[in-house]
Amino acid sequence: MKMIAKRIALILYFSMVSGFAACGDDVPGSPDGIGQKISDVYHEFLGELKPMLASKPEAATIAPKLKDLREKYIQKFVALGKAQQAMSENDRRAVSAANMKANSEKQSKDRGLYDFGWLNEALAHYNKVDPNNAGKMLADVSILSQYAYFDLLKKQAPEEAKRLGIE
Repeated sequence: MKMIAKRIALILYFSMVSGFAACGDDVPGSPDGIGQKISDVYHEFLGELKPMLASKPEAATIAPKLKDLREKYIQKFVALGKAQQAMSENDRRAVSAANMKANSEKQSKDRGLYDFGWLNEALAHYNKVDPNNAGKMLADVSILSQYAYFDLLKKQAPEEAKRLGIE
């Protein structure tokens, strides 16, 4: 029985470590650290997205770039979600609180990125020219960080949770 427990522990450890590599940095171990990291990753995502949309490139050009960018950040959020799954319910609530605090701080410091006028403009444009691809991907931008919250992801996007192996 001890041997099975050790194997399970090793499997969990290595699956978490391999998932964390997708974040590019070490995943913090504390609830505050993970909440802050979720905010940092979302901020980084918006920082890459905004200039990508600025000139409103052709839908055929932007759609594959959007898809790749979304997937890159989805993997980062999933790695952070894996870290949360190993935590107690109280610690998960602390992650959410820390994330909300960090988001609020970022929004007040970088209003240009978080006013979302630029995103609404791009969304209106791509919903007209490519509603089923680029428009749809942009519509989900505001909820991308839900990939770090598995319970929410399973409720709101069960097919995505399944695709990512989140049970």
